[in-house]
Amino acid sequence: MLRIAQLLLVALTALVFAPSLFAQPVLIGRITNPLTDAQANGTVRDPALSGDGRYIYFVSDAGNLGASNNGGLNLFRYDLSAATPPANTVVLAMTGLGNGNSFAPSASAGGNRVAFESLSSNFGGGSPFTDVFVSEAFPLPQGEVGFDTFLVSRGLGGVAPNEQSRFASISADGRYIVFFSDASNLVVGDSNNAPDIFLADADNLAGATERISVDSNETPISGPSRALSNHAISSDGRYVVFAADAAIAGANPGNLEDVFLRDRSAGTTSLISQCNGGAAFVGSSDQAAISPNGRYVVFRSFANNCGAVSGSHVFMRDRQTNTLSSLPVPPQSTICEEPRVADDGALVMQCASTEVGVAQQAYLYRGGFFYRLSTALVNPNGNNTSGSYLDLSSDGNSVVFDSTATDLVTGDTNAVSDVFLTVDFNVLNLLFTDGFE
Repeated sequence: MLRIAQLLLVALTALVFAPSLFAQPVLIGRITNPLTDAQANGTVRDPALSGDGRYIYFVSDAGNLGASNNGGLNLFRYDLSAATPPANTVVLAMTGLGNGNSFAPSASAGGNRVAFESLSSNFGGGSPFTDVFVSEAFPLPQGEVGFDTFLVSRGLGGVAPNEQSRFASISADGRYIVFFSDASNLVVGDSNNAPDIFLADADNLAGATERISVDSNETPISGPSRALSNHAISSDGRYVVFAADAAIAGANPGNLEDVFLRDRSAGTTSLISQCNGGAAFVGSSDQAAISPNGRYVVFRSFANNCGAVSGSHVFMRDRQTNTLSSLPVPPQSTICEEPRVADDGALVMQCASTEVGVAQQAYLYRGGFFYRLSTALVNPNGNNTSGSYLDLSSDGNSVVFDSTATDLVTGDTNAVSDVFLTVDFNVLNLLFTDGFE
């Protein structure tokens, strides 16, 4: 059970570098039925955390989590607040059950809106492809919560998109949603025959869709754009980070992906994946994410021409100081990927192990130290893959990740993916210091 008032597990995760002045994360537990504490009888995956750390969004085909299900992957919201009655803790975060699987949510800061992708055709999509949707919470009697779901990836003139739209990311204020799409009928003049990045205004979904993958002269990027992370847009929607094969803004003219930042207010597109001296990367870069405050951008790259080569292949640019850092690799680990970054520069990522038989693990990197999040009860590493999907709160004090490991908590026998939560130890101490129990 994840309700903080009834901790499933309070065990410090292992510190995998030298001790630091920063508090270690505490594994609170996994998502289970909030009334019975029964483990999920189906897959629980794709976690997304609201910026304030209160809500966990996830998709699941389980039928015993307290909310209805139809055997498909539907979107749910878990409320971590102790003030919420257990019966209202898990709610369906869609207008109704989808007739197709849903994936990859991205939550607003307050958790009132969530963007996601779905194959469901009963939410107003009307296309045979994956579409992007947004759900918005509204109050019901007796403290219950409902959701309305709206189509985001809209074709011109209200027609259905002529290809798939995926990988949504919502701004912290819940207004703007960016997404990746192969469709060529979302904006006028889309003739590059390649996937692009688009933005929709959730407050005016009938309005014009904006193409993000353009250069500083508003000329569409001719090459293909790549999948977005669910943290690709800043809090106010001003900045969007994305990867594309584009020889613009000083990027490598070769057939490589680079990471760019689109400043929607200034109308400029700048290169993020470049060395501190200004040289372009000579390896592909992707998986870009931006902190809510817009200061930090993290991404994966295979470049090896920027001085201290990142053992982890994860890089971070501090836009305030305009400096690039190559992150080290955790002990007994190799390449890392899927980074997400908080406002203070703390980040989470999944890293592969150099040890034979050890699966990928989930890590937090903060204050120059690594913390393994997927630490088993009696072993350093979880016994199966962790961190295929990770997310963290805006302050970096709460982290969610998925895992198929069976030894992170006691009684894990469902043989499917679960979603786990860790909380900064200092935050946990404050809860109990204030009389929370």
